Amino acid sequence: MVSGSAPGVPQSAGPVILELPLDKIRRPLMRTRSNDQKKVKELMDSIKEIGLQVPIDVLEVDGVYYGFSGCHRYEAHQQLGLPTIRCKVRRGTKETLRSLPFWSNHATFSFISYYRSIILLIDFIFHCFLFSPLTPQHI
Repeated sequence: MVSGSAPGVPQSAGPVILELPLDKIRRPLMRTRSNDQKKVKELMDSIKEIGLQVPIDVLEVDGVYYGFSGCHRYEAHQQLGLPTIRCKVRRGTKETLRSLPFWSNHATFSFISYYRSIILLIDFIFHCFLFSPLTPQHI
């Protein structure tokens, strides 16, 4: 394991599945969007009955977890008062975070860096879903 990496997250190319505390996952997109409450309620009912079927995707950078997808599943867990959520964790670097548009200083954010960050985010999401595609009811 490399220094600075989170316990339980091996130094490998592929994602690992971990149960993480909700309060340890930073959700940078939460303040820019709102969830469909009907979908959240349906997920709450499903989670109560059969549990979470598809883990949320999380990027781990130096022991800090960042969630960029699974917003409805995350909120359903919050509203149910569940302390943890199953996550598909993929390791990233500080450069990955710096290149994403919502972390950048918008005054100095260039057209090229914006498209570069979109490509990196699409690549991250593609690799997360490559091993377990989501069904519409779990998005």
